[in-house]
Amino acid sequence: MRSLGGQAGRTRVTWCLFFLFLVGVVLAFAQSRYATLQEVTVTGAGRLDANQVVEFSGVRPGQSVFSLRPGQVAARLRSLPWVKEAWVRWAWPGRVVIGLTERSPLALVPHHDRFLVVDAEGRVLTTTQETSSWDLPLVTGPVPSQPVAGQFLTDQGILGALACVEAFPPDVRDRVAEVHSGEKGDLVVYDLDGVPALLGVPDAYLPQKVQILVAIWEDLARQGGGAQYIDVRDPGRPVLKPAQGG
Repeated sequence: MRSLGGQAGRTRVTWCLFFLFLVGVVLAFAQSRYATLQEVTVTGAGRLDANQVVEFSGVRPGQSVFSLRPGQVAARLRSLPWVKEAWVRWAWPGRVVIGLTERSPLALVPHHDRFLVVDAEGRVLTTTQETSSWDLPLVTGPVPSQPVAGQFLTDQGILGALACVEAFPPDVRDRVAEVHSGEKGDLVVYDLDGVPALLGVPDAYLPQKVQILVAIWEDLARQGGGAQYIDVRDPGRPVLKPAQGG
C-alpha cells in the first residue's frame, strides 16, 4: 500500500511539473515576437486604399495575436460600402492578412442634384455629381429617400430595373442608356439612340426577354436599320416597329 501511495504521489508531482512547464512555454511564447503582430497586409483592394482598410479594421502592428478577433474584424470591414466579402487570418509568424472582395458598380440612380452609384444588390457605393467617368446606365423610377453610402435600396421598382441591367451581358451593357421602372414596375430599356424597348414586369422571363432584345439589336445593326420601338413583353411574340423610312 505504501508503494502504491508513493507511486501515485510521484505521478502527481510529474503532472504538476509538466503543467508548470507548459505554462512556462505559453508565457514565453506570449512574450515573444511571434505572438505579436508584426505586419498587416491587404489583398483584393482595388478602389479602396489598403492603408485606410487597415486603419478601419482596428488591427494594429504590435498587438497580441491573442487579442485578434477575425470574425469581428471581418464583420466591421463588411460595413464599408465597397466591401462585399471580407476575411481575416493569421499567417505565421506575426502577420495578419485581410482579404477583400469588392463590390462592382452597376448603375447610376438619379437623386435630386446627384447620382447614386449602386451595385446589383442595390447597395449605395458612393454618390457623384457627374456621370462621364462612370460609364454606367441610368436606372430611373421611384426616388429613394435620404440614401447614404452603404445603404441598400429597397424599392422593388429600382431593384427590378437593376436586375434588368444585370441580365445584359457585360459586353452589351454599354449599349444600355437607361432602364426605367414605371409606377406598376413595368420596365422600359432605352438604347443609346433613345429607342425604347418594352419588357414588362421583371418576372422569371426577364433574362429571356433581355436575350431576345439583344438579338434584335444585333439584327438591326447588321441590317443597318432602326426602330421606333421594340416590344418583348411577350417573349414568344416580340414586336418591332421599324423607324420611319427604314
